[in-house]
Amino acid sequence: MSDEIPKTQVGQIKQIETTPYVSQDLADFGIPGVWVEVDPETAEQMGAFEETAVTLAETEDDDGN
Repeated sequence: MSDEIPKTQVGQIKQIETTPYVSQDLADFGIPGVWVEVDPETAEQMGAFEETAVTLAETEDDDGN
């Protein structure tokens, strides 16, 4: 059996839906198609949140705008 998606006729739209596997086991992290749910503290330790706030001084250009 081939993993290739069969071709459709011209003008025909084909929708393929998949349902992800949800896991709470970090050992499953990185497996395609698997969503790993973790608590906020663990997610932060894994680098899921990145601070992107800037100061007003950082937003101003050389002309002061």
